[in-house]
Amino acid sequence: MSRPALGLAVLLAACSLVALAHGSPPGAPISVPEKQWIPLLLPPEGKGLARMCKHVTPAFSPLTNRIYFTGGDYVGQSYRQETWSLDIAERWQDRPNPAAGWRLEYPYCGPTGAPQPKGPDFVGWTWDLKRNVFWMVPGVMQPHGQYGPLCPGARAGYYGDEDGTQGPKLLFRHIMTFDPLTRSWADYDKNINGTGSDTWYSVYDPVTDTLIRPSPNSTMGIYAIEAKKWRNYPLGKNAAGLSPQVGRVHYATDYEKRRIFMIDPIRGRLHRWNMDAHTLSDLGPIPGGPITGSSVIADKGYCVWDSSAKVLIHYRYLRGGVFVYHPDETPPRWQMTNYPLSADAPGGLQVHWNGAAFDPVNNVLIGIGDTNYLWIFRYGSVTKPGSTMPVR
Repeated sequence: MSRPALGLAVLLAACSLVALAHGSPPGAPISVPEKQWIPLLLPPEGKGLARMCKHVTPAFSPLTNRIYFTGGDYVGQSYRQETWSLDIAERWQDRPNPAAGWRLEYPYCGPTGAPQPKGPDFVGWTWDLKRNVFWMVPGVMQPHGQYGPLCPGARAGYYGDEDGTQGPKLLFRHIMTFDPLTRSWADYDKNINGTGSDTWYSVYDPVTDTLIRPSPNSTMGIYAIEAKKWRNYPLGKNAAGLSPQVGRVHYATDYEKRRIFMIDPIRGRLHRWNMDAHTLSDLGPIPGGPITGSSVIADKGYCVWDSSAKVLIHYRYLRGGVFVYHPDETPPRWQMTNYPLSADAPGGLQVHWNGAAFDPVNNVLIGIGDTNYLWIFRYGSVTKPGSTMPVR
């Protein structure tokens, strides 16, 4: 069996087991119009991600059919330590209630002695179909004191672990797991392949049981989970002979064809990582070329993979539009979009997100990053059963 076929088979088998263990398959997707951006108010503080800003990392769990959010900046503070989740069907069914569907999965300061990440900003956050946990892989993490409140026993500005004798056992730059059923964190490894202080997305590979994460010196790190060992592969050069800048951007994974798409905002290029060959390809320029308008643009490559329509959806920073990439057409093409907002959207509102996840159960993109709203968007109809990334 080929690697792509094996990858899909592993996903199907794993998710079928989840379905048997945790109830019947989900019902029909929520009724959402296609190709229309729908803003929904964010919840008040303490009820979910309130007053959003940036750097929160979302990921979908097929175990619970919820999207989980960790790290980032919101409620006017940085390096948030809570973990929240959202059931978009519950939110949609109670549209007037901004808190509907939201749930606190883990508090900012957990129980005394309990492990949790210390000061996550933008970190790797990816679902493991084998173990039914999330992996948190550093990532930018910062101690608290100046930018956020301290937990009991925590030292201001301290770049190290807290022992947990007076408060939560805050672990600084450790690889950790989060179990959504027990709602608990667990420490796994301190070997993060360099400082790990300037990377973002991570991807779990169910075929090789590894984690994929951008790593030091223009490489892609592959972490063998059982062996707890890293192996780094060079990224090479782009079509212009320059080093790709893809360490701090969103990764959009097509598990079926075993490829990861990523946008280099500095060079203005689209790249594809081959999960089997461990090579990076330059797919050409993105619409509009290099992204500008900020003193820090290395983390502005925003995109998400729609596993139903089999397309890449890219939001261009500073409300520069939304573009759809069709990788399997001949030739591949970018599609410029001008899809309307829903009729009940406030006047003057524009689409803006700097974090996104795809919910394959409801066939919608969920975007966050607007101060007051989250966005939902359906590109196209649900494909036939078994043709998307399985869910449960």
